[in-house]
Amino acid sequence: MKKIFKIAVIILAVAAIAAAVTAAVVIDKEASDIGQFEYEINDGEVTVTRIDATGTVVEIPSEIEGNPVTGIGGAVISYECSEKLLKIKIPETVENIGYMAFHAASALLDFEVDKDSEYFSTDSKGVLYSKDKSVLVQYPLGRFNGTYTAHKDTKIIGEYSFYQANHIKKVVLPEGVTEIREKAFYNIYTLKEIVLPDSLEIIRDGAMSYDFEGEKLPAGLKEIGEGVFAGYKGVNLVIPEGVVSIAAKAFENSKNLETVTIPASVESIASTAFTGCEKLVSFTVDAENEFLSSDASGVVLDKDGTKLVCVPPAITEYAIP
Repeated sequence: MKKIFKIAVIILAVAAIAAAVTAAVVIDKEASDIGQFEYEINDGEVTVTRIDATGTVVEIPSEIEGNPVTGIGGAVISYECSEKLLKIKIPETVENIGYMAFHAASALLDFEVDKDSEYFSTDSKGVLYSKDKSVLVQYPLGRFNGTYTAHKDTKIIGEYSFYQANHIKKVVLPEGVTEIREKAFYNIYTLKEIVLPDSLEIIRDGAMSYDFEGEKLPAGLKEIGEGVFAGYKGVNLVIPEGVVSIAAKAFENSKNLETVTIPASVESIASTAFTGCEKLVSFTVDAENEFLSSDASGVVLDKDGTKLVCVPPAITEYAIP
């Protein structure tokens, strides 16, 4: 059941207001706003499906029609308020937040979460986290930060969490982070550097879309997703022992790259993993690798040497022995 819920957010000009406030009204001292929510009620719980506010601050109510607001749906920010909204207040009742929920809020400066929430929290910069800070859920896209350092307890960088955060130049991920999820740092034209810890194990498809400056990849890596190190700046790449898979376009257009060393742990390499690496002349696969091998020409083959896996782009002709 979908309904429209209208809220009024009114500046308080005096210290006390004697008038009673109905459940359909949210009082906010920071901005004057007559906003509109769309929502669904299922099994006595409310999910907000759209936020269409004309002011700068919106407070999601803890209940609507006597039912607790437990969810915020995916892509809830309307186009009309995308460039105006500066703060979103989340009540203690919200348990889940949908896919790309706030990605259209391009001017957003911070989140505020009720201190009694058992599910979400924020850091001192207004960045949205899970309650225990283990998951970075959403960075406010309008926040101006030259450098942002994630909380020391962070384990996971959530999908689309920094997507189009085009006011940030550097992100530092602390030791303890183990996973960067899909499109977390995608499409950020201002981003120049991400400091990756050695604890990092998994970088999902499309998690990063910038030219990786470092020569050395994190020591703990296990999965390298699609496109994540495209534009790698190094000349001689050593894939860390422990990496199991290298996805399509993982190192695409790495113009300086000449050699790649592949450890015994790697089980699969996409044939397009090194597309556009014009100077890449050879791969060297560890002799202990049980799945892959390389020959004198620097080509990657299966272990038996009968199936072609990956050819260095600088090699223009090759015949399987």
